Amino acid sequence: MTPPVLRAIVGLSCASSLLARDCSGDATCAADDAIDSMSALQTVGGERVRVPMANSTARRDRSSAPRGVPFLGGGKGSVLGAHEEGKLLIEEDGVLKTYYLPGATIEDAGRTVKFTPPLRFYLMKEPTTDYSDAAKFYKPIFPGKTFTVDMKLENVGCGCNVNFYLVDMPVPEAGKDNDHYCDGQCFDGLGCCAEFDMNEGNNAVQQITNHACTYDYPGHPDWACHKWGEPEVKVSPGEFAGGRGHTIDGNK
Repeated sequence: MTPPVLRAIVGLSCASSLLARDCSGDATCAADDAIDSMSALQTVGGERVRVPMANSTARRDRSSAPRGVPFLGGGKGSVLGAHEEGKLLIEEDGVLKTYYLPGATIEDAGRTVKFTPPLRFYLMKEPTTDYSDAAKFYKPIFPGKTFTVDMKLENVGCGCNVNFYLVDMPVPEAGKDNDHYCDGQCFDGLGCCAEFDMNEGNNAVQQITNHACTYDYPGHPDWACHKWGEPEVKVSPGEFAGGRGHTIDGNK
């Protein structure tokens, strides 16, 4: 029996389906530099810095990396116009259903999303920016299903770290961004919760990362969640990179 399918199409332009986390514009780098660091250049504290290779003894600390800002519209619970509601069609078990990414640019009659920094977006059951109500978020049940998203990465070059990920929002506190956001990095002024990165990277490299929250990490007593991620899966240059000669051409 073919498993049920949850399918969406996502268009990227130095951005992600939920967040353009780190993007330094026109930065360029060699594929071998990108493969372990994901993004050889990131924006940290307003400056472009080189990130340590993930396979070296120094692991990169993302605790100060920018995470974008939420779309709040006219404020909590405000009525959104057609150009703000982000009406999106997602196929579930062979049926097209309507959901919303408030503030996002929707193309292709509701089948494609195009994101640009610095905003981050949340998938909602209704067109609202009331991110305090868990019942208003779309929270798919994945066990026993297949999740498919088509991503266009040709314009997402090295220097961008784009992310499509799951977090257990909302948290009770509104936080500094007034959106009840949380993730596995536990940033100051934001919430702390489990995070699963379905993809992060660019057209030169991709990674899948799990950030569980067990509050028990030897050598890191201050961690509530695993900031580096465990387990994590990185592609090799032969599997994924821009151009021909790779199993997946990141420019397509």
